[in-house]
Amino acid sequence: GRREGGAASPGSAEAEDGNWELDAALRAAAASQGLTAHPGWLSKCRQLHSAAMARHAVAVIGGAGTGKTCATDTLAAALSALSQAAGGRPVTVSRMAPKAVAGPDLFGVRDARSGEWIPGVVANMWAASNAAAGPSDSWLVLDGPIDPRWVEDLNSAMDDTRTLTLSNGERLPMQPTTRLLLEAGDMANASPATVSRAGIVFFGRLSLGWEPVLEAWLAHQPFERATHFRAMFRRYVVGDRRQLAAVSSSPSPAAFAPAAATQPQPGAMATGEWRARHEREHGVDPGLPGDATLLGTAAMPARLAAAAATAAENGGCLF
Repeated sequence: GRREGGAASPGSAEAEDGNWELDAALRAAAASQGLTAHPGWLSKCRQLHSAAMARHAVAVIGGAGTGKTCATDTLAAALSALSQAAGGRPVTVSRMAPKAVAGPDLFGVRDARSGEWIPGVVANMWAASNAAAGPSDSWLVLDGPIDPRWVEDLNSAMDDTRTLTLSNGERLPMQPTTRLLLEAGDMANASPATVSRAGIVFFGRLSLGWEPVLEAWLAHQPFERATHFRAMFRRYVVGDRRQLAAVSSSPSPAAFAPAAATQPQPGAMATGEWRARHEREHGVDPGLPGDATLLGTAAMPARLAAAAATAAENGGCLF
């Protein structure tokens, strides 16, 4: 990999590709957009950069909520920052949804009465990208399900000729600094010719997960509220996931039966006793945060205190 200064621990993702400046720019761009620099998601951003360096056509594939669009925008912002720091120009991103446009209006159509050729949306975006071609990169992003009725027309632009051929015979070349990105949920409707021409970056469900989304939301909350909600999520969401995993691995439901202790009155159980009973009955890791400092009624808002009392009344279950 190319060494560009900075520091990274051996074996880390930064050390693998050797581009520490890009990693720092990605983290800064994510922070400026209010996003969490999740390691798995940052790895996908670096993969997208590598694919765009190797291919002029890249397919960004993954389900909704896996961070595809944010990765594209964050990578563009990071590369723009690096380019401008070196005296260059920012990356321009032109995005459109092919399904929002009728087929003839996508690339162009000839008027039946006048015989005049009317350029389509993609053709106009392509021409604008060529007109603005220069030292900066230009990305054309087609965001939406892949349909063979229009993606096949891009095969000539995705191969080595790098030329978009329209039905009127016009040929629009792709500049060396232009990249074509297909952002979709899958490539089930793409032909082998299309798949073989594109670099593919897949965003799986585990690339992002729900934790970074939670942390991004908590970052905009008051400190006290963020502290309480983080403790609650780690206790009841992460804890319940561990309990479900234990249930699936053990056929005996008796291991999770409530203790035979007498049900306390609401608010009568001390915080430490309530926590010990909850951990005994539900198998929550005692190392998780949530001691009396976080769960004590004096430090909790009124609604969370009521929830804790309800939890004690229901035998330790908040939901």
